[in-house]
Amino acid sequence: MCLSRIALAARACGLGLLLLVLASLGCNSKATGVVKGKVTFNSRPVIMGNVSFVDSNNRTGSGIISRDGSYVVNDAPVGKVKVVVTVPKRNPMMGRGFSMPKPPKDMKMPSEMAPPGGSDLKDPGMQMPIPDRYSAGETTPLEFTVTRGEQTHDIPLTP
Repeated sequence: MCLSRIALAARACGLGLLLLVLASLGCNSKATGVVKGKVTFNSRPVIMGNVSFVDSNNRTGSGIISRDGSYVVNDAPVGKVKVVVTVPKRNPMMGRGFSMPKPPKDMKMPSEMAPPGGSDLKDPGMQMPIPDRYSAGETTPLEFTVTRGEQTHDIPLTP
């Protein structure tokens, strides 16, 4: 009789363990996807900044915006996310510029740093500011559904 109780308990424990393993495999809350694309403001590339995908549990995946406006987020949480775009803010102590000082006049900019196709900005290193609503998950109007695997999502920003 004692042996049958032990066998019954072992079976119940094994079944419980099996159910726990199966449940954890089916509910992977840490699933991520790879999202890439281009960020534009008024049809021009955003030349610096950060893109973040934030889900309802505040899990976040982020990537840096390149000089041509492209970005890659390798760890975007799967599911419905808010898309947050941040760019460096102007530094009032530096006049019209951002937090980076202007290079000397005789310094030539390497071609790989120049914006593609030129720029109509007086200083090609300057980023036009974007509206503040894009810089926080609570205010951004941008949403996207991330799936597992790789996907492309261009982000057009408007004034």
